Parts: sequence; structure tokens; C-alpha cells
Amino acid sequence: GINAEYGSTKNAPKTAPLALAFTDIESSTMLWEACGDDMGLAVEIHHAIIRKHIEEFGAYEVKTIGDSFMIACSSLGDATLMCLAIQTSLGECRDFPTQLQFVRDEQPFEISDAIDSSGYNKSCLLYTSPSPRDS
Repeated sequence: GINAEYGSTKNAPKTAPLALAFTDIESSTMLWEACGDDMGLAVEIHHAIIRKHIEEFGAYEVKTIGDSFMIACSSLGDATLMCLAIQTSLGECRDFPTQLQFVRDEQPFEISDAIDSSGYNKSCLLYTSPSPRDS
């Protein structure tokens, strides 16, 4: 549902165009089953990172459901940059419980790790509304 602590509509886009970003922890159901004791802390860290970037980019947290966010931004550019900043921060974070740290072959995180071979961003989906002049 909507998080009352983050319920201010100050940064909510008021006119088109706007962009919506949707986030989700990949394989979270499996992670809860395998690492349930650590997932609570991991989700708290995950949410803090996302909310830091929502504020940094002047975006609006529409709602959260479990580990997923729906975020409104005033432009596709801002939404894209925010998603890249979120993904980079999540990938570089070393505060996650040890059992949940995803370091590939001890290599440092690269933003390309967030993009699959077809160019699809694995953590954020972006949707945009048409601008008034496109209607």
C-alpha cells in the first residue's frame, strides 16, 4: 500500500508527460524461503537506497507492495537516471547480509550487470505518458 511516511504529494508529477518506474527484487520469493532471517534487513536496506534516490531525483513514491515500488517521475530522462542510480547503489552496497551479497566472481559491480543481453534493464521497468502536444 501507500507508505504514510512517504505520502507527501509534493513531488508528484501534476501534468504530462510523466514516467512511471516499477522496481522488484529479482527472485525475492525464493530468497525469502532460502534466507528468511536475512531478508528483513535486506529489504530495509533496499528500501532506504531506493527512497534516497527518489528524493535525490525529485520523484514521487506512488506505492510499495512488499519489495516492489511504483515511482512517478516528471520525465523519462529523470526516471532513467534514477533507475541507473538505484541499480548502481544496490550493486555497490556491501551492507546486505553476507548470505545475500551477490558479487559475481569477486568482480566489482558494473552497470552492465543490470542490463541483460537484449538491453533490457533487469530491475526497473519504465512507462511514459504522451506529452500534451502528442495527444
